[in-house]
Amino acid sequence: MKLAAVIVALAMTLALVPAASATLTFYYCEEFSGATPPAGPAPWLSASFTDQGGGVVRLTMSTFGLVGSEFANTWMFNLDPTLTAGSLNFAAVAGNGSVPNAINLGTDAFLADGDGLYDIEFDFPPPPGTFDAKFTAGETVSYDITYGGVGTFNENSFDFLSTPAGGHGPFKSAVHVQGIGEDGSGSGWVNDCIPTPDPSSMLLLGMGLTAASGIFVRRRREK
Repeated sequence: MKLAAVIVALAMTLALVPAASATLTFYYCEEFSGATPPAGPAPWLSASFTDQGGGVVRLTMSTFGLVGSEFANTWMFNLDPTLTAGSLNFAAVAGNGSVPNAINLGTDAFLADGDGLYDIEFDFPPPPGTFDAKFTAGETVSYDITYGGVGTFNENSFDFLSTPAGGHGPFKSAVHVQGIGEDGSGSGWVNDCIPTPDPSSMLLLGMGLTAASGIFVRRRREK
């Protein structure tokens, strides 16, 4: 079977599989401020933006790699500069364990220590929130985001670098982790690694390649 026929078979197979929701995922694997990195193996946290359709993007933040008393205090993101940060709306998804003191919005309004300026800031306790409300190790929180302005809005709207204003970066996202160390007095700023493609998209590709391979083998046997 010729290569062109294999490609056609692959395309036909993928066309029969329902399209998966597009997702942009950041993993956080480097301490950039010269302070204390989290104790466990990297990556320590993740953030995924998933297009839900109908103008809704779901943000899911996880502290899956933190350990002990560590917690995420400040979590920052960037927005497409053609969009207005103040026109974003956030609705907590049911089941969230940690509630931020505030979700602050503003173009280049928030400085990550040693890096640059960001457009979106999740301010998790403390302060001024209570100790029990901290976004601690192993938790996950989700928010559905909509945009009230004009322009294209999807998961890729958050795939932008910070505006330079420090000695490191720019980065696409930054998190301030506190409670590090045996006495919980250490802290550090961590940044995103390279964004990863949606695993479901890779699964669909694998399924397509497997199907195309099966067609190729069957045709050879028939000959």
